[in-house]
Amino acid sequence: MTQAASTPSSSRLLDQIRDGKITPIGWGCGQLFQLRRFIHDFEVQFTLHTRPPAPEVDSVKVYEPSVLASIDPARHVLVVYTIDFMDEVLRHCKPYPALRWLPFNAAELGVVPRLRQLRAAADTFCSQGVSYGSVGLLLDELGY
Repeated sequence: MTQAASTPSSSRLLDQIRDGKITPIGWGCGQLFQLRRFIHDFEVQFTLHTRPPAPEVDSVKVYEPSVLASIDPARHVLVVYTIDFMDEVLRHCKPYPALRWLPFNAAELGVVPRLRQLRAAADTFCSQGVSYGSVGLLLDELGY
């Protein structure tokens, strides 16, 4: 994954996303994509899928990869929310060498601190005797 190596440092990329200078877009519609709010504090503008299951998934528009031809690679970063279909992602991204792409769990996307927070929350819930049902209700209330 040579393109990931050319991505700005983690704080710089996150700052650019938060400042609106870089727009994150996604690839994938499955479980990893639907759990993205747990590991990222930003939203993707849209997501890509070779066979979109619906016009929207989890309130995000889904497009076919051909939309890559219409974006400015200098202003976008592709966040890949799939592991099983990396060959498809690589094949569709190959015509766009300037497009930066990263796996969903890349350090450049601020995943490590976010996962530490989630782990601390889970540990606290478990040590306080909170049931899984209560955690589910709490997450529903928080919009997760």
